[in-house]
Amino acid sequence: MRSSLLAVVWLVAGCDLELTFDPPTYDQLGDAERSAVDRIFARLQAYDARLRAYGAGTYSLGPIAQEKDRIDVSVVDFWMMVNLGDDRIHLTVWENLTDDQRAHYASWFGESPEAAAQRFGYHFYEFMALHLAGVQTVYAVQGVSWVYENRHMFNIDRDAERLVDTYLAETDPALYNFMWSTCGSIIGVYDARYGPWFEMRAYGDHVRELTDPHDPAGQIYMICRHLDAADVRRRAWASSFAAEIDVLERQRSGDY
Repeated sequence: MRSSLLAVVWLVAGCDLELTFDPPTYDQLGDAERSAVDRIFARLQAYDARLRAYGAGTYSLGPIAQEKDRIDVSVVDFWMMVNLGDDRIHLTVWENLTDDQRAHYASWFGESPEAAAQRFGYHFYEFMALHLAGVQTVYAVQGVSWVYENRHMFNIDRDAERLVDTYLAETDPALYNFMWSTCGSIIGVYDARYGPWFEMRAYGDHVRELTDPHDPAGQIYMICRHLDAADVRRRAWASSFAAEIDVLERQRSGDY
């Protein structure tokens, strides 16, 4: 449903946060921001190489894996994990969060802010970068306009995590195991609160809370639940990265 996907745009417009279509270039960023972009970009390029290998280059991530300027990490004091299909992604950088926001993240794991900063780097600059690459893959395979008109945010995140799960299982078990542990903690903290909303209709009913740039807990919880479900699916059906792309193609053609 188009309205469901665009809810995140409406949410951003309805709070104190504004996303610009002309964010700072890579060269205009601070040292910490450039370091984060370097790490994100490396993940996107590695994923893109895998995606291009499927179907002899039929699909790619496009500009987000080709130009560092397409990675926006400039937002301050808000949590951002956004890919709107405009060949740009938006991700939060640790140094741009407030002390309270960093302490909130650390509390999920019972860690000091210093230890949480290390975890955050793997979580956001690597795993969340891959999640947004998975979303970009949905756009690449099915077309941005078709996705906006026919797909629900809940199912886009689901399909993105199916891609990420199979990709990591095939290429980087260490990061996968790290995220399994990280998500286990997050699910443990928030399952009672957000668990009943882990289905499409309930997600739509609570989309504002689940995509709140003031508090990332709901959005991150949902992504972790999708990763968990994707792992069950992969093991049960012996799924693969290529097979999940095939599913996206069949969804688009109406054969799935």
